[in-house]
Amino acid sequence: MATLWHPALSDSPHAWEPVPLPASDVFPLDPAELRRLKPTGMATGSRARWIAIGSGLRVNGTPLSLGIRVLKNRDALTTPDGTRFFFTDEEPARIEAFPGLGEGKPGTCARCRTAIAPGELAVRCPGCGAWSHETENLPCWTYEGAVACPLCSQPNLLGVCPWTPDEAGW
Repeated sequence: MATLWHPALSDSPHAWEPVPLPASDVFPLDPAELRRLKPTGMATGSRARWIAIGSGLRVNGTPLSLGIRVLKNRDALTTPDGTRFFFTDEEPARIEAFPGLGEGKPGTCARCRTAIAPGELAVRCPGCGAWSHETENLPCWTYEGAVACPLCSQPNLLGVCPWTPDEAGW
């Protein structure tokens, strides 16, 4: 699910609040809805593609010359009043039932290299897509001492957006 980061209502200049973007609805960037985000219906992998629409809207500091643009991961959006938003299509890791590898075939855990049965609780790495067990007996994703997916550098946190605007220096 895509996320729009907007300034949080606090005194801190670096306080951001994530807002999940629904895959089937328009998201207004201002009350007049002249500037908005809209899913295109096209998808890349399992992610919906989003477009920015609106006069005066800037993406990464560049005005929308045609008033519309497909958004990319970590794009910065600025409204005419100077309000800044950030778009990301990164998803937090979450525990879910392993769907199997077609025809109910088991998969292989990225950490312990044993089988993951369809329906077994596991975590799909948001970075590389590898699956790891996450059960009481096999906590492979949150394995004590591990800080990342065994196959990539994705932090092995659960339910936390992997990127925030603070990491970009905003």
